[in-house]
Amino acid sequence: QTYANWELLCMDDGSTDNSLLQLKEFVEQDRRIHMYTYEHTGSHSAMVNKAINLSKGEYVTTIDADDYISCDYLELAIKRLLDTNADLCISSMYRVGTNGEILSTLEGVNGDTDLEITAHDAVVYSLDWSISALGVWKKRIFIDIPADESGYSIEYTSRQRLFSCNKVVFSTGIYNYVQHNQAITKRLGP
Repeated sequence: QTYANWELLCMDDGSTDNSLLQLKEFVEQDRRIHMYTYEHTGSHSAMVNKAINLSKGEYVTTIDADDYISCDYLELAIKRLLDTNADLCISSMYRVGTNGEILSTLEGVNGDTDLEITAHDAVVYSLDWSISALGVWKKRIFIDIPADESGYSIEYTSRQRLFSCNKVVFSTGIYNYVQHNQAITKRLGP
């Protein structure tokens, strides 16, 4: 990242592949990376809540294990948050294939990343996915509204969080949302 003042919390939810060994190598290489290992819970929300409570910063973002961000993601978001005193800076989201091919993009509101919008407008835009809720948030919102661990809906929790924002802004930093058939969001369930 071009922004240097970050910490990375890696939550190992009982992995059975070589990811734990890779994480240990990363921890040894960079003091800003921390690893926490748990018995398998199968709960993405539980891991997010644990990570938020362990984090030390004023701002947080979540990145799923199969996704990745641009190297200026944090710098651009933090600058916008500080310049506007917003509670959330939503990054540009690129849906990408497993080979890195860009399948679609979602940038600002209809391509306008200079907008500042209200919480109400953010929720309305999010209902049809005109905007995502992927970005850098003030940590207090994640503390006040933890992820729903019952498995009901991260979408509902995201909208609760959007409603609690004083203002929402956008940046051109990129969250690459990898599309593949094994993703948890592709599985059907109750």
